[in-house]
Amino acid sequence: MSQDTYTCIEQLDLATRQLEEGSPSYGRFALILIDNVVELIIHKVCAHEISYDDMWIKLGKPRFTPAQRSDATGQRFDKKVKFCKKLKKITAGQAEAIQICHKYRNELYHTGLKYNDIVWDLAWYYHEIATELLAEVYPDHSWSSGAEVTAAVEKHAGKGGQKVLSEMNEVAESLRQSIPKRDRALPEALSSSAQSRVEETEDSLEFLAKDDPQSRTEAVTIYELQFYDYIRSEEPLIKEIWEKVKTVKQRKAAMEFVREIWEPKYKRNPLPNFVTQARKISGQKSELNALKAFERFKSQFAYFSGIVEEAAIALEMYIQQQIDAMRGK
Repeated sequence: MSQDTYTCIEQLDLATRQLEEGSPSYGRFALILIDNVVELIIHKVCAHEISYDDMWIKLGKPRFTPAQRSDATGQRFDKKVKFCKKLKKITAGQAEAIQICHKYRNELYHTGLKYNDIVWDLAWYYHEIATELLAEVYPDHSWSSGAEVTAAVEKHAGKGGQKVLSEMNEVAESLRQSIPKRDRALPEALSSSAQSRVEETEDSLEFLAKDDPQSRTEAVTIYELQFYDYIRSEEPLIKEIWEKVKTVKQRKAAMEFVREIWEPKYKRNPLPNFVTQARKISGQKSELNALKAFERFKSQFAYFSGIVEEAAIALEMYIQQQIDAMRGK
């Protein structure tokens, strides 16, 4: 129905107006709006293909297996995307970009203030993908006399929204032209964000080494952070060991045993390597490759940055407690 098509146009138009504001808050809203459009398009493609397959089932020649039909009609968005990719309704690159951007949308929707430094850039990039899908993939541009045609629709689809019938490329181009110009490409934005993350962890590690009550060196600090993270983990061996520990003496012996058999992931400061990795993102030739490189960086950086930040927060709280104690609080 064209009403759904009009809804996509309206929401993409509204997303462009949010991007014009330029702030992270409006960028988050824009990303959510765009993702909603992409979800609608993917859903419509799946529904269209399954409806067409129903006819073939009646003829005894189904095109899809029960599992494929389940993927296309189920609640899992990732499976719907894979279904569309398998049918070549979307490209492998579009599928990868959609999966990544959809994940950001979920994080932003459920956890709020995250990725302030790149959310605008992500939304801008996702808008490009959404307009591609609207022009090239959306399966139903039929006209309905009952559809409401708003000013936003007419701005891009002409009087009465008639361009949705045969000129969707023009509609998509109008939406693209309405989006505000950006002052940096996505690879640059992601690289800058990655470098900032490393800098924050560098500051935290420096704080740990400088204000450590035990005056440990940086190398020892890095070793101990990883060791204590490991012994608090849910690793089967660790769980088995702690189940047997009953006394302080046994605990000490267990700690010594673990130290003998355990190898840290990082034997030296890994941050210089992460800086190099972060900088290389800006040199990616395509925005999708930059986004994938940024995802790899985040995945690999998460462990070390996590244990450093956790320890820095704990040390800061300890120092504050000491200060409060001295003041008699």
